[in-house]
Amino acid sequence: MSEHNKSLVRRLVEEVWSQGKLDVLDEIIHPDANAPHGPWELPGGPEGFKHLVSIIRTAFPDLTRKVEDIVVEGDKVVLRSTFTGTHTGTSDFAPFPPTGERWEMSGVTAFKFVDGRIFDEPWAHNDIPALMGRLAAATVRRYIDEALNNGNASIVDEVFAPDAASRTPNGDLRGREEIKKPILMRRSAFPDLRATVDKQVADGDNVVTYLTLSGTHEGDYRGVPATNRQVTWTQIAIARFENGKIVESWRIPDRLGLRLQIGVS
Repeated sequence: MSEHNKSLVRRLVEEVWSQGKLDVLDEIIHPDANAPHGPWELPGGPEGFKHLVSIIRTAFPDLTRKVEDIVVEGDKVVLRSTFTGTHTGTSDFAPFPPTGERWEMSGVTAFKFVDGRIFDEPWAHNDIPALMGRLAAATVRRYIDEALNNGNASIVDEVFAPDAASRTPNGDLRGREEIKKPILMRRSAFPDLRATVDKQVADGDNVVTYLTLSGTHEGDYRGVPATNRQVTWTQIAIARFENGKIVESWRIPDRLGLRLQIGVS
């Protein structure tokens, strides 16, 4: 029986997770199996496992799961495995717009068997929260590159929730169309604007970014005519995510330093 159970675990890893053969789950998962782990309300039995594998492989289509160690004793199987994949899709598992981030996660699983099939797969450890933080930080970096460096205001539609709020020193902006306006204004005033991310910290649903901006003052900036001066200033931005979208942000630029450089005291 121990070798039989071990072979089922290997099939789960190699055929289901790494190759996406969901029909195999009908053979190896007990009909009354406990719902698989995760923050979602999943059904039990093979259907719950199918849904879990499907939403993760949708977000990471090239997903592979590798057996690092497998220990068998009686009817118990303990597996240490590593997942790897590239975030090129969107699903309930990773609702962020595709970031291209490479994912690697290790975990330990202790399998329970009933009537020769997998009945439970409880995790002892995984670092999914860290992965979500990485994807959120990558989403912010993509927004900065597209919006500030390329002047692509439409990126707002991808990364912000429809009713998102952006808190700025000049007041709050509400909704995607309002959030786009400062992007267009800055690019008009500084056509060669470049933003560089100096540091990022992701904590739970929040991402804090410290960045440096530079450009040439070639257009009107808040009532100040073009001076053609090269300027550099810093900014701290905080983004709060829900379901893969920014729902609230705070932007704190060194506006005083910028105004002094363009001749405004």
